[in-house]
Amino acid sequence: MRSVTYGTEVPLACSTQDTCAKFYAAIKPKISGVKRQMPNIEAETANGIVAFEAPKNKKLVLAIEDEGIDILHRCGGNARCTTCRVEILSGDPGDMGELERNRLAIETDLAANVRLSCQIRIIDDLKVHVINQASVRGMDPGPRPLDD
Repeated sequence: MRSVTYGTEVPLACSTQDTCAKFYAAIKPKISGVKRQMPNIEAETANGIVAFEAPKNKKLVLAIEDEGIDILHRCGGNARCTTCRVEILSGDPGDMGELERNRLAIETDLAANVRLSCQIRIIDDLKVHVINQASVRGMDPGPRPLDD
């Protein structure tokens, strides 16, 4: 069983992500007046979709890692590498800073919706695809980024 809040005050206990989504769709009209506490993040990983809530202003890379996803971050979250890349599938990741823009400009063949998760502060719901995972690449994820 997995506990997912989906913006409700009461966690939903579901056996699969699909079950949670269907259950939430059924009760959403009844809870539409309930104010959500935190943004919802949905991460597509090598092991399937992981949905969770994360505090506003937290670095996306840390929210993903804290949820148990072994995202790579070889430079420790300093925008010196691109191992923490995510593809933004939906939602607003916020503006791209100069450091991130300059680092991504060095790479070739990156889609316009690819961002560095170490440079994204969560401001709203996001759906992302985690591009690099330690378990898939067979390497250590790197030093944990600071939440500065």
